[in-house]
Amino acid sequence: MCGIAGFVLDRRERTKQEFEGIREDFATLLAATEVRGRDAAGAFVFTPGKTTYYHKQPGPASRMVMQPAFWALLDTITSETVGVVGHTRWATHGSPKDNANNHPLLVGPIIGVHNGVVANYRELAQQVGATTQVDSEVIFRLLRRHANGHMRPRAVRRALARVNGGFAIAFADMRSKSIWLARNHMPLAIGKDKERGVLWFASLPELLRLILGSDAEVRMLKPYCGYEVTRDNCLNGLAGFSLVYVGKVQRWNRGYLVGNGKAR
Repeated sequence: MCGIAGFVLDRRERTKQEFEGIREDFATLLAATEVRGRDAAGAFVFTPGKTTYYHKQPGPASRMVMQPAFWALLDTITSETVGVVGHTRWATHGSPKDNANNHPLLVGPIIGVHNGVVANYRELAQQVGATTQVDSEVIFRLLRRHANGHMRPRAVRRALARVNGGFAIAFADMRSKSIWLARNHMPLAIGKDKERGVLWFASLPELLRLILGSDAEVRMLKPYCGYEVTRDNCLNGLAGFSLVYVGKVQRWNRGYLVGNGKAR
């Protein structure tokens, strides 16, 4: 298992102090998410039309969030930023000592993170020309291929239909203005911070409650669904689209078994 953590901002104006509070909460959330993986950590800031900055390194997130490079990354957040996505890694394929295997993964205009294991990654790696050892890379290469220049729900559905195994993903296509979330049986939860205009997401609901409060309304995203999250719909009107093709759910569920036979 790995961990995903991040947020999407709505369009309201924010003070310097408000941005600082959001940055600090993201650092808290990402550090807490290392319960799902301590082999590596990383994050990216997505601002459409601007350079997409990212940082990743071997080792736990609690170490990364103490380093100047991490805060320099978060300092690139502006009033035009859509959101930030972070990852904590429990390595399964590809050594975390080789930073190319760590997340976020950059494939052309696609940048993203993945929790899960791709059971058929060797086959897919040959088909899509993967360049790293990490199985997750094939997902983002498939997304790039099926997007064909413009990311749509149909492209996400077709790309993920090629994957056998478990996934929860968060990614951006730098040609668009959205952050995309999707999951099959792997966990991914959301929580709304309406006071500050932030949609938070993380692998587990209890992680979100660390920053939103114990009484916060958080929920798991629907399984086998994808979501295009924008600054306009992040707090209102967020609707998912089905990822399911006939027979695909069974192959997803057969593809990833860990520990005592349960997907995590």
